[in-house]
Amino acid sequence: MPLVLLAAGCSKSEFEVTDVQGVCVCNGTPIQAGWIQFSPIAEDAKKMPGKPAIGEIQEDGTFRLSTYAKGDGAVVGKHRIRISEPSMPEPDEIAQGAAVPQKHHCKLPKELILEVKLGDANHFVIELVPKSKGKASRRRSYEG
Repeated sequence: MPLVLLAAGCSKSEFEVTDVQGVCVCNGTPIQAGWIQFSPIAEDAKKMPGKPAIGEIQEDGTFRLSTYAKGDGAVVGKHRIRISEPSMPEPDEIAQGAAVPQKHHCKLPKELILEVKLGDANHFVIELVPKSKGKASRRRSYEG
C-alpha cells in the first residue's frame, strides 16, 4: 500500500495550473497554424518558475494550453510569450497527401508578458504584426 501512495504523490505538480486559451490574430485576421508557448518568469531568481505551457494554433486562430496534461492550462503567474511557425510534414507524409502548412508571416511586435491568474477567465487575444519584407530571416520562432 505505501508504494501506491508514493506513486500517487508523484503525479502532483508543485506548481498550480489553470485553464488558458485564446486566439492569435495578425491585422485582425486569425493566423491558421503554428504553436504558442507561455514560459513562466521567476519572481525570485533562486526559485524555478515552473514548466512552460504549449498550445497548437488551430485553423481559426484559437489555442488551448497544456503543461502537464492535454488542455490543463498554464502555471499561475507571469509568462513570456513565444509564437512559432507551423512545422513542415516529413517528405513521405507530403507524398501521401499531407498538407503543407502556410506560414503566417507575422511576429510579436515586442516582448510580450502576460499574467495567468487563478480563478480568472484567462482568455487572451495575441495581436501579431506582419514581418517586414526588407530582411530575409531564416528564424522560424519569434519571441516577444
